Amino acid sequence: MNTLVVDDSNVVRLVIRRALAQLGLENVDEAGDGKQAIELVESTHYHLVVVDWNMPEVNGIDVIRKIREMGNTCPIVMQTTNATKSDVMEALRAGATDYILKPFTTEEMVDKLDDHMLHGVMMAELEKNNKT
Repeated sequence: MNTLVVDDSNVVRLVIRRALAQLGLENVDEAGDGKQAIELVESTHYHLVVVDWNMPEVNGIDVIRKIREMGNTCPIVMQTTNATKSDVMEALRAGATDYILKPFTTEEMVDKLDDHMLHGVMMAELEKNNKT
């Protein structure tokens, strides 16, 4: 299962990688900004994406839109400090599946991602079976 973690903070990416490792997910790519994330999305099909809202180059909302424009229906969890209802609605309208507010602990991220991991695993299995 291919997973993408997008955040301009190395520390936040590390926390998310720890959460993913606790869930048994080890095939994880990282991007330090939205531009790099879009380049990765154009070359790899991801089954789960965790993306920050505020980043240099390209923001998380635009990354989500790009993923959805490509027809990928994978779960996308937006992580943000933007806690207003209008911000959450904007993320969901762009195509985010869920959101988590910063700061968060590894345990909180595990709980959030566990909710969406099954969907990503099922998508990966279907794709694998369709190739054979």
